[in-house]
Amino acid sequence: MVEFFCSWSKGLAYDEKALGILKNSGIISGVEMYNCDEQFDLVKKFGLKVSLHNPLKYYEFLLEEKELAQKLGKNKLFVDFCNRSDTKTIGFHAGTPAIFNGNLQGKELLSGAVSGFKYISGLIRKDLIVEPVHYEKSISFGGTNEGLAYASGPEFLESFLQQTKSGVLFDVSHVLISSEAKLADGFSSQSTQKHFDSILRVSEGKIRQMHLNVPNILNNEFMDMHLAFKADLLSKRVLGLAKSVVNSAPKLELITLEIDTGLSPVEHANKIVEQARLVARTLALD
Repeated sequence: MVEFFCSWSKGLAYDEKALGILKNSGIISGVEMYNCDEQFDLVKKFGLKVSLHNPLKYYEFLLEEKELAQKLGKNKLFVDFCNRSDTKTIGFHAGTPAIFNGNLQGKELLSGAVSGFKYISGLIRKDLIVEPVHYEKSISFGGTNEGLAYASGPEFLESFLQQTKSGVLFDVSHVLISSEAKLADGFSSQSTQKHFDSILRVSEGKIRQMHLNVPNILNNEFMDMHLAFKADLLSKRVLGLAKSVVNSAPKLELITLEIDTGLSPVEHANKIVEQARLVARTLALD
């Protein structure tokens, strides 16, 4: 059975009414967060599950850091929070340094990500899964962006999976955005659908988690804005792609609605429940 998780929002963990809406919804199992603090325990105490996502972010660490082992070796809380999360898997971002340095090379990114991933795998009692960075020109700080293009492509993911034997966190909008942007910027000669399918082929049978939301389009550029689903063509397109992911994911365990509603905790909870029911109905998961 696939479980649905609500994305974290400011104040959610402290609002018992909002948490109650999620708990009593009959469809939301818990909250996904990167926070390794009291919010983690408040959600668990209320009777909801916690799915940790890229908890390195809380400590402002990157998977590829050369000093990662030294930093985590002094941080027992990181291991404790990871082991106390309620899901079998924890997703980590790979390729993030390419956002801050557009001149990084692909092999350097891959080597650092694999090394960091293997180190963390030896620390915690969870199955680690990978979510590669997506390609979006507006998120880069400049440079050739060749590393970013590589880290968001099928070759990087295939090599990473071969070297780590990990599972995949498939972010549908990330892959769609990358497919559109790399075609526009000349980093791919494939159509958007073919590029998406190439990532899906590499991931097939290894997908354990999926992130869902709708991107935005500004000045003809797809942007990762974590929008909610509506009755429009782009929402239908994302849900259609999500259906193809579900069909390729016999090991899929959870879907996180990674949606930034910008609403109050209670309104956010109600919106996420509504979105979960829409997605479950559309993907025939209800």
